[in-house]
Amino acid sequence: YIATLFSLVLKMEASEEKELIRFLNENKMKMASDAADKLLAHRVTFQDLLNYREKEIDTKKQRESCKSMKVNILSSIDIRKILRNTPGSRCYNDANHEKIVISTVILNDDDQSQLEKMFEEAKKLSEKKKRLEEEKELIKEKGLRQKMELSKIADELLSKISQYKKKMLCGIDLLMKQKCKDLDNIVDQLKQKEVQMNEWHNKFNQVAANVNINTIERKKDISNLIQEIDHLLNNVDTTDPIQFDFSVDFPLDPILQFHNSLEFALPIASHDLQSDQISIHNERENKNQDNIQTELKVDAIHPQIQQKSIINTLKRTMVNFVNLYYINIAYLNITNNRRKTLSL
Repeated sequence: YIATLFSLVLKMEASEEKELIRFLNENKMKMASDAADKLLAHRVTFQDLLNYREKEIDTKKQRESCKSMKVNILSSIDIRKILRNTPGSRCYNDANHEKIVISTVILNDDDQSQLEKMFEEAKKLSEKKKRLEEEKELIKEKGLRQKMELSKIADELLSKISQYKKKMLCGIDLLMKQKCKDLDNIVDQLKQKEVQMNEWHNKFNQVAANVNINTIERKKDISNLIQEIDHLLNNVDTTDPIQFDFSVDFPLDPILQFHNSLEFALPIASHDLQSDQISIHNERENKNQDNIQTELKVDAIHPQIQQKSIINTLKRTMVNFVNLYYINIAYLNITNNRRKTLSL
């Protein structure tokens, strides 16, 4: 059985060799036998040559292959010329491929306006997605920088507010993750819309390139596609500015809880920037309670911020906390001394 199979393989190889040599000789190729031997040595058959495109034979990689097979450059040129004149080969089909002429469609003003609007909105959609992805990276970078700066400053403050420093770091993490999560949701929605826009664009190309319909039918199909995309565009928001509002509460350490009679309000740091820059607000809640809550609101983060850093605001706030804490202690000591004097 093995001997029979081996014999069949040898016969097939001999047949392929004869077919390739015959083809090259019939087309009067220079050094046909030598080129055929080198091609067959690398298992390149007659059918392989018919399936090659001319640009595949002429690429740098193929020229290097010919060089490695020691095929003469003139033989390579002859092969391409022969294949261009051989019916049934890929080179012949490519060389004799007829160009399809598509009739011109003249749209009315409304359809033309809708079509231009569609392409413009599609462009804005892609640009908005790109901006959001870049904004996400900026948020991460800004969050990391804020953590490093805050750690350096907090380490220089009193040990009594170290717990507050940890909570602030946690708050920055929460703020960054929440903002990135919301941005991811919007980007996912935009990706879905982008897929729908691409599907619509493929439909439009198919209608525009369809040679089996007349001009009236093509115009009607294009009008229907414009009506279809109009509904999708109405549900896509590509306008700017993009605003996000996040709130993170930072409970203060018990050492910073003050007496009810001591009026105290956190300084408000407000920067009127553009909508794509940062806006910080520290607000006091529950004034009638012992616990003072601070709220940090960040609209957005932008790399070119001209106002003072958020870290400077936090530093001043912490220093005020410490100073007022000692003022409160002194106030309580004075009150206790007066009570002792009155009792005497």
